[in-house]
Amino acid sequence: MTDSGEDEKRWRAGLRLAGRGAVVQYLHAHPGAPGDPISDLPLHPPYPSREFCEKWCDQSELELAKGYGGVIVLATLLLVALMSLATCSLSSYLDSASSGASPSAVPVQQ
Repeated sequence: MTDSGEDEKRWRAGLRLAGRGAVVQYLHAHPGAPGDPISDLPLHPPYPSREFCEKWCDQSELELAKGYGGVIVLATLLLVALMSLATCSLSSYLDSASSGASPSAVPVQQ
């Protein structure tokens, strides 16, 4: 008989194979108690408990969020830089328009 650590490794691999979305969908579609075994996923006995599957879903969501943290920060910085550039360009355009000069008549410094 396998020990609990081996079962958990096997369950995690099976849940990963099924995908987080399928596991969450199953858990929402089939309510039950935390100790109920989940046998409708690609797993073999002994089956993981509903509580184990819920914890696995939470952990996989946290891992996904960690992976995208740097991307989110980079995208935010890029957005701020682009907004600053657009604001400066609009401000320059409005200043030249209010002075009566057309934007094409503004001298370019080299």
